[in-house]
Amino acid sequence: MLNQYRKKIKKKLLARLLHGNTVSCNVCNKSFTNFLTYLGRINAQCPNCGSLERTRLIYRFITDLKLVKPGTKLLHIAPDACLYHKFDKELGDNYYPGDKFEEGYSYPKKTRPMDVTALDFPDETFDGVVC
Repeated sequence: MLNQYRKKIKKKLLARLLHGNTVSCNVCNKSFTNFLTYLGRINAQCPNCGSLERTRLIYRFITDLKLVKPGTKLLHIAPDACLYHKFDKELGDNYYPGDKFEEGYSYPKKTRPMDVTALDFPDETFDGVVC
């Protein structure tokens, strides 16, 4: 609990320190002087929402092509927390996040245990899948 609190404070502090207009995150709509280094990749992680390059690219693809709109039924395998919050807010009960629950990881609230090799949904249940 205390560790999570420290992480939140660190994240908020970094976001304020890096506030600028050199780079912008399309997931949280915030701008910064630069993104954070992540696993050796410079300018990779948003200091505000934690999105990585791939997450921002996926989200841009989805939004540019208007693939997710109200009423869309979306299956999201191994959801990133930042996209989980976006899709959950927009789609509500039509959003189905799922993951193979592993010890030592935390998962967003609505995430269901799922095995992608044996999904328990009828054919044509979803309009889209993010995996």
